[in-house]
Amino acid sequence: FYRTSRQSPTVPKIVSADGGTPTTLGGPGLKPFYQALRRHWSEDSRLLVTWAKDGNQWSLWALPVSGDSAYRIKLSKTIDSQARTYSTMHWGRPLPLNGTKLLYTEKDGPNSVTCWVTTLSLKTGQEIGTPVKICEKCDGSSIRWSPDRTKIVYLRDGDVWVAYIDGRPAHQGTDTPQKKWLPFWVDEGTAVTWKIRNEEQETWEVVHHSLEQSKSNRVLQSRDLKQYSWSPDGSKLLYITAESEESFEITCLDLTSGETQVI
Repeated sequence: FYRTSRQSPTVPKIVSADGGTPTTLGGPGLKPFYQALRRHWSEDSRLLVTWAKDGNQWSLWALPVSGDSAYRIKLSKTIDSQARTYSTMHWGRPLPLNGTKLLYTEKDGPNSVTCWVTTLSLKTGQEIGTPVKICEKCDGSSIRWSPDRTKIVYLRDGDVWVAYIDGRPAHQGTDTPQKKWLPFWVDEGTAVTWKIRNEEQETWEVVHHSLEQSKSNRVLQSRDLKQYSWSPDGSKLLYITAESEESFEITCLDLTSGETQVI
C-alpha cells in the first residue's frame, strides 16, 4: 500500500517476490481511499480484500491480483450498516463455484464482538444465502481459524471457547478463574494452546489443551514471555521474551528434543 506523500491517497500495488515492476491494483478510473491496516488475502491468493472509502462511504472491496477492476463486496444491509466501522475479516476454506466463507464481526459491547459467517461469491461480490451468527460476546482480537476452516477458537470472559461455522452452539473449552491470552490451534485442530500468568511463581506459561481428552499440560514457562507462535507442523514453538522495552529475544523450542535455540 503505497503513498507518495502524507496527503496523497493510499494506492495498493503488488510486486513479485523476485522483484520487478509493481502492478497497481484496482483497475483504471477507481480512486477510493484504501485502508492499508485491514487487508486480507483470499486463500487462493487471487484477491486482496480491504476496507475502502469511496466518497463518504466505507465498504469492503475486492482487488483482483490480475489487475482487473476492483469491485465492492455487498454484505447484508442489516449487518453491514452496524458492522462497517468495526469489522475485521478472516477468510475460510474456499467453496465450489468460486465461493468462500467470510467471517466478520459486529461490535456488541465495549470490548466484545458478535461473529457472523457468510458465503460469498468472489465472482459477483454478493452473499449467497443468509449470514449465520456463530458466537457473541467474544474478544475479537483472539479469533483464530482451525486448520480445516470449520471452526474458530476465541476468548470470552477469560475462557477459551470454540464456535462452528455451520451455526452449531459454541462450546466452552475451559472454565477456570485464570485469565487466558493468545489462543492458537495445534495438532491439526484437535488441541489449542494459550498463555496464562502464574502469580505464585511470577512467570508466564503456555498451556496445551486437548479438546478431545479435555486434558491440559504446560509446554513452556518463562518469566518474561511476551508473544509466541507455532510452526505449521506443531513441532516447534517460537517465543519472544523481553527483559525491558529495549531488549527482546526470540527463541525456538523443539518440543521433540526439548532443545532451545536463540534466534
